[in-house]
Amino acid sequence: MGHGQGRRGRGRLAKRRRRLAALQHRPPARAIGGDAGAKALSRALKRDPPLRSLRLAANDVGPEGAWWIADALGANDDLRELDVSRNKIVSVADDIRKLRSLRVLKAEDNDLDGLPRCLRELSELKTLRVERNEYVNLLASRKSSTASAVIDELRKRGCVVTA
Repeated sequence: MGHGQGRRGRGRLAKRRRRLAALQHRPPARAIGGDAGAKALSRALKRDPPLRSLRLAANDVGPEGAWWIADALGANDDLRELDVSRNKIVSVADDIRKLRSLRVLKAEDNDLDGLPRCLRELSELKTLRVERNEYVNLLASRKSSTASAVIDELRKRGCVVTA
């Protein structure tokens, strides 16, 4: 009987899983609908099995939506790729350190104003894409030594960083 919900409950669960799987492979065309959609997605992420890849590119996700997604991912040890490129995200939460299996982080074309030091704790991280963000202007003016130090350290250990 599964979750004690019978045949109907298992059908609903299967439908939610298919929707989540579709989100992972959907083209960047507003699949979730901004911050409100990110909040709804966070509820599904908390209920369903952990993901290996989550692609939320070009979904109009802003700071509030990013918070909801980060909260839902929590300690998802299975997540290997996270794509939040082409949104309106202004910061990467320190909780990203909980994603210990993360290998690829794509966050280009956002409004990031810096990079957290905790990115250095992600020992599996092999690719970091953060070009075309607000902090790039800070790097150019040498006002963001933290972002520069994080990028340098990641590159030294073999992570491919495009900034």
